[in-house]
Amino acid sequence: MICKFFKTQKGGGVSSVDYMLNERVNQGTARILKGDEFLTRELIKSMSQKHKTCVGVLSFEEKNIDENTKKEIMQSFENALLTPAMQGRYNILWIEHTDKGRLELNFIIPKMDLESKKSFNPYYHPIDNKRIDFWRDFVNLCYGFTNPKDPSKEQTLQGSKKEKELFKDYEALDKILHKQVANKIINSRDELIYLLEQNNIEVTRKGSDYLSIKLPESKKAKRFKGGIYNEQFRSFEKLRDLRTEKESRAREYQQRDIKAELERTKRELDKFIQSKDEYYRETIRKFNER
Repeated sequence: MICKFFKTQKGGGVSSVDYMLNERVNQGTARILKGDEFLTRELIKSMSQKHKTCVGVLSFEEKNIDENTKKEIMQSFENALLTPAMQGRYNILWIEHTDKGRLELNFIIPKMDLESKKSFNPYYHPIDNKRIDFWRDFVNLCYGFTNPKDPSKEQTLQGSKKEKELFKDYEALDKILHKQVANKIINSRDELIYLLEQNNIEVTRKGSDYLSIKLPESKKAKRFKGGIYNEQFRSFEKLRDLRTEKESRAREYQQRDIKAELERTKRELDKFIQSKDEYYRETIRKFNER
């Protein structure tokens, strides 16, 4: 399971509710799990500030999970994100999507403290990101969900798959490059870069373990990571070493002490929640004094 907060360049609004509850409702792949659609819409409409909603998703590799487990995870997320201090002071709408062949639990939170009517931001990435990362790890450990930190889950091609047709082109390029390496036509990362540039394919950035590659018809580059894109790919011996190292990391990850990691993650998560809870309580106290 991963947790992602969506960027709302225009500040969000009722359009986020419209999108979550579009034709998928009639198709049977979208439904409300918790909250009141009408109330959320009215709250958003009543807000005057530009940035009106906090929108995101809990995305699972699993096609579905038990209904009680969904409720537990949603409540756990609200507790981690908004803490006990904000209970009763926020509105949230949970919407399930299953149209992609996997479970997605989407949330929409109007950026309003219901008691003070003041605006507040449920998620500020530089401050809240680490807490939510610990929460994600804790939930994945508790329920045995897949974790993006698992080395065996690393993907060669990084980035959004929204541009489906263009993404297919990048996937095709990735397969071609791997085949060229397998056939020993390409023998190093430098040769790979040279081949791309000779075919008018731009390498926009070079990292120690990745290349950002931009196809001529694409507006944005895509990041290719691992193995043949690593700067250590200077020979087939080095490439074998990279693959061996990845397999070793995957084994270590699978053999780690789950109980000890769960206890450590829970301790760290509780500390972050307590700190955020104290911040909210102090903010509420100042509101009340005014």
